[in-house]
Amino acid sequence: MRKFSKITLSLILILTMILGLCACGNEHDEISDFNIYYVNSQSTKLIKEGYDTRTKNLKKLVFELLDKLSSNGKEVGSIRAIPKEVTVNKFNIEDGNIAVDFGNQYLKMANGREVLCRAAVVLTLVQISSVNSVSITVEGKPIVKKDGTKIGVMNAASFAGDLAGRDGLYAKSDFVLYFGNENGTKLKRYVIKNGKYGEMSKEEYIVKKLIAGPKRDGYRASISPRVRLLNVKTSENICYVNFNQSFLDEQSELTAQLTIYSIVDSLSELKNVHKVQIMVNSESNLMYRNTISLRDPFLRNLDYVE
Repeated sequence: MRKFSKITLSLILILTMILGLCACGNEHDEISDFNIYYVNSQSTKLIKEGYDTRTKNLKKLVFELLDKLSSNGKEVGSIRAIPKEVTVNKFNIEDGNIAVDFGNQYLKMANGREVLCRAAVVLTLVQISSVNSVSITVEGKPIVKKDGTKIGVMNAASFAGDLAGRDGLYAKSDFVLYFGNENGTKLKRYVIKNGKYGEMSKEEYIVKKLIAGPKRDGYRASISPRVRLLNVKTSENICYVNFNQSFLDEQSELTAQLTIYSIVDSLSELKNVHKVQIMVNSESNLMYRNTISLRDPFLRNLDYVE
């Protein structure tokens, strides 16, 4: 065991061994080949090393992978993803999500270093076949971005495929959004080439671009700029978009149907999004403009696109 949280992780291991005696569901078939993600010596990108394990018990496996993330890799320049001073208080596995709670030192990491640490933890743990997502807290409280937005559950899609590249902190991708056309009668494709979404998820980038509105002639905004995104996450191919009350109170330039499907069709351009659930203050049993029920997730509908 390395210096990182030696006592804490030892206690976790003892606890998980005790729980393992009581929970037969912890033993299951599991892959043995993993990639462990480390940080390069300049703290500018992630690098990965293969790792083979014979551990079958789920909780022991999570413990083992967190220990590897808290240690330097075998290759020169492979630095531990979780810094030495950052301790793991505990972790919990429920409904396919691993919730990892860190000590206060986590909050003292520089922004870029924190992004790399968070990405390494998520990308390593979601390789477990029974794990769909990872969430991170510090002393029981959700971590937040600079603007105060909570960072919810994350999966591999939450981070750029080129995060390990030279410009990992400035991840880029092509996006297709849908704004209103010039007359506001239909939706119109709006292509963004090499959009820099950085530490945001692609889902968050898309919704915030819709709120910001189009930057070209021939388009109309689909969402009022006074609307605020509270959080957005994708789980089991359903993207959950949570707005503040302004989404119901502020009127856009488009009809209710065009506004809703501007959001739905834009997010559905992502391969991992099959449905979109729109919420306001975490509630979905609502009516949008007294016309459209938000209760159930929406499927993509290109009938509104010109």
